[in-house]
Amino acid sequence: MISSVSRTSRTTSSGVPARERHDLEVPGHREEMLERYEHEMLPKHRDTLDQAAALVREAPSALVCLEADYRRCHRGRLARVLSSMTGLPVEHLTTADAGAVPEKMPEAA
Repeated sequence: MISSVSRTSRTTSSGVPARERHDLEVPGHREEMLERYEHEMLPKHRDTLDQAAALVREAPSALVCLEADYRRCHRGRLARVLSSMTGLPVEHLTTADAGAVPEKMPEAA
């Protein structure tokens, strides 16, 4: 969960808590976890989301995580929420083409 934001656009503890990450290879479990993260966990941290949104409005920013594929990771959901708050586009940097992939995920609810 997001707990703090600094001028370097760094957040700490912004991932999904370990107790929520189980059986992720079971069909549907990962998607359920990401839905809970986006719709239940993130809204509880509105102040920090507002701080992060202010930072991404000021300067180019990056969200990073150990998961390589943003579609399987909380950062894709966090990016979508921040994009809906700021109106700014999301580009996913991938190792597959070493370039940017325009965001094509559905809007946050």
